[in-house]
Amino acid sequence: PVKYLAERVGKVIFCDLIHPQQILHKYREQANFEFLEIDITGGMVTEAFALAGREKMDIYKLKDNIDLLSIHLPVHADVFISVNILNQLDVLITDYLVGIKKLDFQGVNLLREKIQGDHLQFLMENDSCLVTDTTEIAIDDENREISRKSLLCTKFPWDKVKEQWIWEFDTLKTYHSGHRTFREVVALNFNDNGR
Repeated sequence: PVKYLAERVGKVIFCDLIHPQQILHKYREQANFEFLEIDITGGMVTEAFALAGREKMDIYKLKDNIDLLSIHLPVHADVFISVNILNQLDVLITDYLVGIKKLDFQGVNLLREKIQGDHLQFLMENDSCLVTDTTEIAIDDENREISRKSLLCTKFPWDKVKEQWIWEFDTLKTYHSGHRTFREVVALNFNDNGR
């Protein structure tokens, strides 16, 4: 889709906290591509580092802190395209805070719901589309389902789903040791004005 975009639009702005060097190198000659380094979680990365310096927070204080955050991107765009796996927005933050013992299970769920919900809300308020994983499935050698885990932690707009498919995420059996891993993926349109 990157080549398609490059040929059809005036400017493509990629927003991420840190862009991989190989991507920056690959598209360095693309004059209509711009790479912005911004926190697309609405400030949760900054808040996570602030939490790291404090005592373990109680859930009510945490909720008060994160309720003040919201997504504001410093760009105007005709269309926003999110190819984020929704749980990738939150998993690095929550794993970090759990790892340094600043967050418990209840806090993790609260943060995950807030981050995913805010991202969806931002997309729903704009001309946008989203491609995301919704479910992770582990399959054994006899093609039996060993486990199924939802990757969603917020109310999801299933009525906006336009396409869905299964992604063979790991056929080498390394992600879930000894099992192949698949992901159920969906594509959604928000406020698509007939597109």
